[in-house]
Amino acid sequence: MKCAIAIVAAAAALASAGSLPTVTVKGNAFFAGDNRFYIRGVDYQPGGSSGAADPIANVAGCTRDIVEFKKLGINTVRVYTVDNTANHDQCMAALAAAGIYLALDVNTPHYAINRADPAPSYNSEYLQSVFATIDAFAKYDNTLLFFSGNEVINDDNTTNCAPYVKAVTRDMK
Repeated sequence: MKCAIAIVAAAAALASAGSLPTVTVKGNAFFAGDNRFYIRGVDYQPGGSSGAADPIANVAGCTRDIVEFKKLGINTVRVYTVDNTANHDQCMAALAAAGIYLALDVNTPHYAINRADPAPSYNSEYLQSVFATIDAFAKYDNTLLFFSGNEVINDDNTTNCAPYVKAVTRDMK
């Protein structure tokens, strides 16, 4: 079976006074407080994979795009890659003010499980990057979740990656 599904590793929304409600899982559904939460979102990676810049560190672009996100009525953006050393405070605050959560991949073009040869890519340098990304975004009330893998297992020849994606998911928890 072909699999192009990213694995959701952990919810990281933390409640605080005046913040967005914490999104939790009850049974097979998400809830924001006591209200059922349905993800209505878009992928947000201006420039695509060829120009994989951090859109959450670009305050001008982020605030410009939030206006459009609000028009669309979305409540979640999915970002594929960030610079975990950059400052994300302004964009994350603007997203929260607009009622928008973040779904974030922990992998980057430089640090990811190599589906052609997964064992060597699952190493301490890779895990340091994963943990640094989690640490950088766990403090934001509107961080909804982290993805531990994106299209790592996407054909019959890459099923050998499953133990590594599972290990990353375990490590993130």
